[in-house]
Amino acid sequence: MSRKLRMVLFGILIPLMITFVYLTADEKNIIGLIGFAVLFLGVASKLTSKWQIPFVFCLLVAMHGLEISGMQFTRFISLGVMGLLVLFGFMNLNVLRSRPLLVSVLVIIGFHTGIFLIQPYVVNKLWILLYIQGALLFALVQMNRWKISDIRFFITAHLSYLVLWGLIERLVSDVDRISGPTMSATAFGVLLAIEWGIWITFELLQSKIKWVPILLLSPLVVLVMFFSGTRMAFIGVAIALLLASILKQHMKSKGNILGKLVRFIPYLVGISIILGLVWFLLPQSSFLKQGLMVFMSGKLDLSSIGRIMAWTTGLDAFQKHPFFGIGPGNFMGYMGELMETMGATQLIPNLPILGHAHNVVILVLSEHGFMGILMLGSVVGYAVFRLVRYVVAFPTEPLGYALGVGFVIMMTLGMVDVVPLFPSTVCFGAWFMGILYQLPDKQEDWNGGAASDQPIT
Repeated sequence: MSRKLRMVLFGILIPLMITFVYLTADEKNIIGLIGFAVLFLGVASKLTSKWQIPFVFCLLVAMHGLEISGMQFTRFISLGVMGLLVLFGFMNLNVLRSRPLLVSVLVIIGFHTGIFLIQPYVVNKLWILLYIQGALLFALVQMNRWKISDIRFFITAHLSYLVLWGLIERLVSDVDRISGPTMSATAFGVLLAIEWGIWITFELLQSKIKWVPILLLSPLVVLVMFFSGTRMAFIGVAIALLLASILKQHMKSKGNILGKLVRFIPYLVGISIILGLVWFLLPQSSFLKQGLMVFMSGKLDLSSIGRIMAWTTGLDAFQKHPFFGIGPGNFMGYMGELMETMGATQLIPNLPILGHAHNVVILVLSEHGFMGILMLGSVVGYAVFRLVRYVVAFPTEPLGYALGVGFVIMMTLGMVDVVPLFPSTVCFGAWFMGILYQLPDKQEDWNGGAASDQPIT
């Protein structure tokens, strides 16, 4: 059986199995057993094959639901497995070539280990372990060579997995908004937008576009986004189409910038028609369309008010706890107390008390303080630096542009949400940062050029 066929089977059977059990079982420990089974498949593939994609794919799938109470056994097993693999991996790496990876992992793990020792706030140990697991996956991704074709295939497989889960969940449940394996409708929609943005940009920037997979997968992605009821997901779709079209025009056209902008007008018209058609086809009674209409009218619904209050809470928390913040997992309690003190709960009936700041920057400032923003900012900053160097070194390679589009969507939507720092998406963020960290900046690093099957490092 070929490795791609095995991966397709993983991508089909795993979501079928997990979704059915999750939606029909009463006991959360069953989810834990399924998560452990997926983790076992990943480890088995790691031991029997040098191809790392099934292993990382299974890790990502198993750790989407780590916040579920029944997943504690899987959480600790995955922590031990990844810890040992990272330890053995560092023993076999060239330390000088791996210095950025080594420093980043030590900084992240060292910071959270220090939190355990200092106890600057009520420490939610499971959250700290979650971030450490993310750091370990971040390291594991970089300990094997990823080809461009591997990255493309991985994104396609994981995006298909998310879509398949969403479709099955919609068929077998009657919930208003599906939440997918992330257990959050908003996080699910945003994650779909990020991955689809990377995927569609990569596909559209090919010299010869394969329209069949685009026309087959894209409508399903949009449909699942609609079922999630996530307004921001469609903003991500618009960003992806706009940037992918600009980049396509830039790569295939010659001449000055003004001429390229003029030739981009037909693309812009086409994007507007597509988005207008999607809007027209949305049912008037749908949660998504009603929410978007309120948003465009300039009025505030409870969701928008809740976000504003969450931003206020986050900034208040940073002002009062600037060095280390209030700690991950403590935001909801802090917001409840602050809203009660301000009298907001009496003035605004049914005011939602949220579990996070709904803004990536404010979340880090409020829960991790100045030390946290310095730590995570340095990791993300270096990843962006590697991405820019890669695009400059390989201006005709679609990979850099596709990853860049995904990053723009992530950070733009991150201003009103917290993906990838939401618990079930932390490991996707770790994978994404790990890929950016190993992007080369010299032609010789490709061992022969920027062909789609050449390794990244």
